[in-house]
Amino acid sequence: MKRTYNTLLLATIASAALICSSCGNRNDLGNNNTPADELTQAPDDELLSDTTTESDNTNAAVDENKPADEITADDEQGDGVSIEIESFEDRETAEDGTLIYERSYDVPTVTIAGNEAASEKINADLQSRIDAFTASEQMKNDAIEFYEVAAKEDFTFMEYVDSMGFSASRADTNVISFVTSTYSFTGGAHGLELVFGINYDARTGELINFADLSDDPDKFYNDTLTYNKELAQTDEYKERMFEADFLEEDALENTLYAEEKWYLSNEGLVFISNPYELGPYAAGMIEFVIPYSELSGMGLKEEYNYAE
Repeated sequence: MKRTYNTLLLATIASAALICSSCGNRNDLGNNNTPADELTQAPDDELLSDTTTESDNTNAAVDENKPADEITADDEQGDGVSIEIESFEDRETAEDGTLIYERSYDVPTVTIAGNEAASEKINADLQSRIDAFTASEQMKNDAIEFYEVAAKEDFTFMEYVDSMGFSASRADTNVISFVTSTYSFTGGAHGLELVFGINYDARTGELINFADLSDDPDKFYNDTLTYNKELAQTDEYKERMFEADFLEEDALENTLYAEEKWYLSNEGLVFISNPYELGPYAAGMIEFVIPYSELSGMGLKEEYNYAE
């Protein structure tokens, strides 16, 4: 599946679009006695799902007759930044069709017109992350082993699921940011979702570190932390977070300011708390958002600001 993103209105929440519910990834396969030596793998030509295209730009005035996968930011602003995301699947099945293991992952491709070097750097970094995800065979091997045991012992087996998705949160000539989400299910009541942020300088293709966001990184760090602590005291956040006496003293700071736990969206600077970090699983991912109107006074560099 292909998804093409333009530079406007790219703020999406990965947990809603990229990750299925905890029950949706489990099939009760009942009793299954298929011999282990009958396991087969889907052929390579079936790994790529059907190709479709969607656009997240609801305001762009584009030629309705142009194929959707050819629509880029050039149609709208002329800045030539576009992102295409292809989705792939890899399945391990028994001869009778029983699904044992399913891995799915996205492959984003960034194109910055007139700046091929930056595009190549960004795409190379994204590909390295995908390669690291797909290189591991541990979960598949565990799934096959457990399936064999389930078949012999005549008890219910539920397929293992492993996924990695990408959603563009901001894409312009200064910043290209992604929300990346991993999901794994190996049995039990539900799977585990983890969300992270990846931010690139669209001019150089280099990763943006948190300290790069301001010329006075210490002040910026302290100002944003103060803002996040104030957010945590509002009713909206208290309803989703653990009680204060359940959290360690520096839990909020250690969680939100860990590596790749933030990203730049069209709305502002977003900090991420995954399930079980600051709140229970039922609370899902908790995001702390500082709008650009506040960030400018905290010392955010002008090149990382966002102007509609």
